[in-house]
Amino acid sequence: HGSTAWVAQLMWLYYRYSMDETFLREQAYPFLKGAMRSYEAMLEWDGDTPSLPVSVSPEYRGDSMNAWGKNASFQLACVHFLCKALKKTSEILGTEFEPAWEKIEKNLPHACLIGREGNEEIALWEGTALESSHRHHSHLAGIYPFDTLDQRDPRMAGIIARTIRQRVQKGMGEWL
Repeated sequence: HGSTAWVAQLMWLYYRYSMDETFLREQAYPFLKGAMRSYEAMLEWDGDTPSLPVSVSPEYRGDSMNAWGKNASFQLACVHFLCKALKKTSEILGTEFEPAWEKIEKNLPHACLIGREGNEEIALWEGTALESSHRHHSHLAGIYPFDTLDQRDPRMAGIIARTIRQRVQKGMGEWL
């Protein structure tokens, strides 16, 4: 599902480059909707609050029993990208942005955070910070490639800056 959302992003970017509405209508839009349907089926709701109870950050912890958790930041970024692209596509094609997508977009967290308020960072999933160097930066997908985090918001800008500093330290910063 995460790779499917990423392919959906590539299709969206192809449309943005080509401005080929036929491609958007006949290829990209159905694919975007299908990718979103996968996430809709995975969501659990507690009142108006959705969550992804079982989600992953690619390859993190391999196939261990603790290689997953609730609301993986990578998966949240995928869902929010799909919502953003589906909303724009609906405007372009004159189709309905489904009420379920509106509810998901409004209520699903944009990233899973860890730490005390004012010192938060983006977590891999609920309760799990980046513990050591890892080749994937998937928990940062809301920054890039999906661009779903509002970097103009001062609180989020601080969270992003702390997270990037931590990633650099855990990356080559600890290699001896």
